[in-house]
Amino acid sequence: MADRYMQPVPTAIWRKDRQVTIQRFNKLGADVRGQPIGEWVGVMTPTVWASVEPLNARTAEYARALYSEATHRVFIDYRADVTNACRLLYGSRVLHIGAVINRNEANVTLELLCTEGDA
Repeated sequence: MADRYMQPVPTAIWRKDRQVTIQRFNKLGADVRGQPIGEWVGVMTPTVWASVEPLNARTAEYARALYSEATHRVFIDYRADVTNACRLLYGSRVLHIGAVINRNEANVTLELLCTEGDA
């Protein structure tokens, strides 16, 4: 019974009606304290169509079981180059990727659990 409770809530993942830009941090070096210095750059073909959903009461418990700080979940077509070291630009908002889920290991759709944050 507990297994059924933790199943993801179905969503209209085919409705990818928002554009997001995928970026990866390009480390150029480190400062005197060892903190990375660099810039966020777009990956190859960085702008993709996505379904962007803020978490609601039904989806929050499922998502936060996988990534405790999640505020949004984003569905995009499968890409091997998207990892939790990337971030998404959604308009003027920044979504930091905390978890990447390859649904059913089918290499068709990625579910990204994200936290909205500062640049």
